[in-house]
Amino acid sequence: MLSRMANPRASVDTRRFQELFDDAVRIATRKGPLDDSAREVLLGAAFVADQLLYRMSSLPEQLRGPMLALAGLRPAPARAASLLLEFRPPGLLTSPVTMPRGVVAATEDGTVGFTTPIDFTLVPVSLAHCPLSLGNNQNSAAYFRLDQPAPGCVVELSFELTFPGTGVDPDDPPLFWEYWDGSQWYECTVIEDGTGGLTRPGLLTLWLLHDFKTVTVDGTHGAWIRAVVDMDEDDAGYRYPITFGRVTAATAGARIGAWHARLVADEPLGTSTGEPGQRFRLRHAPVVEGDRWPVVEARIPGGEWEEWALAGSFAGSTADDMHAVLDPGTGEVFFGPQVSEPDGTTRQYGAIPLAGALLRVRDYWSGGGAAGNVPAGALRSVIDGLTLHGQDAASDGRDAETIDALWQRAPLELQAGDRAVTAADFEYLARKAAPELARVHCVADEQGTVRVLIVPAPAPGELGELGFGDLAPLPETIEAIATYLGERRLVGTRVVVEAPYYTGVGMTVGLTARRGTSPARVQQDALRALHTYLSPITGGPAKQGWPLGRTLRAGELYGVLHHVDGVDTVDELVLYTADPNTGDKDEEVTAIELSDRTLLLARELAVTVAT
Repeated sequence: MLSRMANPRASVDTRRFQELFDDAVRIATRKGPLDDSAREVLLGAAFVADQLLYRMSSLPEQLRGPMLALAGLRPAPARAASLLLEFRPPGLLTSPVTMPRGVVAATEDGTVGFTTPIDFTLVPVSLAHCPLSLGNNQNSAAYFRLDQPAPGCVVELSFELTFPGTGVDPDDPPLFWEYWDGSQWYECTVIEDGTGGLTRPGLLTLWLLHDFKTVTVDGTHGAWIRAVVDMDEDDAGYRYPITFGRVTAATAGARIGAWHARLVADEPLGTSTGEPGQRFRLRHAPVVEGDRWPVVEARIPGGEWEEWALAGSFAGSTADDMHAVLDPGTGEVFFGPQVSEPDGTTRQYGAIPLAGALLRVRDYWSGGGAAGNVPAGALRSVIDGLTLHGQDAASDGRDAETIDALWQRAPLELQAGDRAVTAADFEYLARKAAPELARVHCVADEQGTVRVLIVPAPAPGELGELGFGDLAPLPETIEAIATYLGERRLVGTRVVVEAPYYTGVGMTVGLTARRGTSPARVQQDALRALHTYLSPITGGPAKQGWPLGRTLRAGELYGVLHHVDGVDTVDELVLYTADPNTGDKDEEVTAIELSDRTLLLARELAVTVAT
């Protein structure tokens, strides 16, 4: 028997000699029983295949990329995180303020920056018409007309609400707000609502989305928003109208989407030689998908710019197709190659830009990566006349896939193809449908339903903490995965895409710090270590997310705390389960056992440090 040295590299196929031989026998016996000579042939074939797989698994790093490219596999590109930036003027807006695209908001140290992709104008508004009262029927509405539309702007409505009768909580009136886009009403995003209270002035801050515009309603032209009564059983005693008083409107700012990337406009690539297979490299890489994919153009001197469509490959391109291929990881742009056919002729895949034609790439984004998953409020920006007032947490940023990671993914790609059969197939294809996810796991329940459990990749807090709501997958992500898997599952297989269950973890910890160390710093580091260890994304002994179904024992947490710099002794550790949503304490335990569909989530961690 041949012995092998340990090889830490990932194999292109997880099967070994015996499995290869068994598979070969199983396939061959479909045509009838095997004699000894046939078995000897299969033994030889399995041995050769095993050796080839071993050699392939031992390829050095420099050869893996070209080998994978020959198989049509390329690393997944980086993904840019996105967020909403809220800009506000220093005072009352009296004239339009234009923000050109390319405004950058960055972290304090300048290492992470987000760029706005569009020109934007803040438009001052005032109230052209307002109602006096709103009826007491379900869906009764009060219409407010602004003098002009302010798409994408933040508008403040100030007014007093009066409730002559009883039956409604004045601090929570049954109202919601909508805007008219010319065809139907859409609900406004309420940023802040301070309008509750009897005859008390209140300020309502609304975000009017980008399709807000001037239209005609009942013969009156204007930009319309409305307040709608939304009563339920609790409001059954409400019998009197709501009266509005002292109503004013003003533009308070704007909310604009931004990408963790740099916007590069009209970058020249070079001049075409007219030869097949030309390659050009962009100045900035990696290229990420922002509000749109890059556009490649060519122009003969004196002529017009012509667009060349970006294709995934040249496999289906003819000599007349104006196609180019972009490698987002390296920033290389390829034009069609000329390939020799077996009969001695040549075939051109994709058209060739004429000799002397100028080439450029218009409007591409470069950047991305997991570093863009910054928490809310982490960015700073001051531009002429406007200040960054607030910013959401950013998510969905992802680093480009490494060659080593692609090497490990290659077997799944080549074996699964485009069909979901095994659990690994479902996990791989789900990641393909939603690459921004942190984790994907496939489990089957007692009824045979395939459950694909997905975990988003939200930005953690300063101490690594995650909220229960942060881990709820977006409905559009669930729908995209379900649709993608539904087209690739075996007939009769029932697939459910959902979030895992979460068990909340609470803890009371008492520590003693070493002499000369800061108790406050030790406390912060201990909390960070616990949140990190229990995290469904970075937790567990392997630091790849707490394993599904793995029991948490109080004893292992002592080891986590003892590894915190500055901790002398762990004097107390009380472990208990908690509600993952509210953090309410449940029962004190020494271990938390989980089902195969459950993860941990740190909720209430209290750490005190003595000296």
